Amino acid sequence: MTIDNIKIFQDSGKVDIALVEAVEKKMAVLFPSSYKQFICRHNNAYLTKQYFEFFRPDRNEMGVSDIFFFGFGFEQELITYSENIEGAQSYDAYGFEGLVTFASNSFGDYICFDYRDISEPDQPKITFMSHDEFDDETDKMLTYHVAENFDEFCSLLYQEVFDDEAQYAS
Repeated sequence: MTIDNIKIFQDSGKVDIALVEAVEKKMAVLFPSSYKQFICRHNNAYLTKQYFEFFRPDRNEMGVSDIFFFGFGFEQELITYSENIEGAQSYDAYGFEGLVTFASNSFGDYICFDYRDISEPDQPKITFMSHDEFDDETDKMLTYHVAENFDEFCSLLYQEVFDDEAQYAS
């Protein structure tokens, strides 16, 4: 499964590819083409299949996160500042060069394109960066590998069904 795995709960509508490419240029990165295709149709998307898992080697366990996508077009008043992908790039001294946040979760953690150690500039890995857990040696936010690329990440998304909702699930 790839981008077809993404099911939309709500979004801020469409956004022109020129706005996305202007941010790419400003950040000196190339976003994956499937991400650009998706975000241009569903700017600032909230998903139905909003959960994914990743391995946390420091705890030897799986972590679970929800996700919502940041959007483009703050200056054009398509989204609010808190939904703006450009405003989500401020990590202070605790973040990493080469990470570009494209989404967040309900706890304020970051879901990032990871441009460190990649062979294709438009195929960054996907990394989860915890905003409130830090490495003891570097004092940087802890990061966890999630997927090799955006398409693989999309295939990890699922819809959580809680016990009290199970009777309504199909």
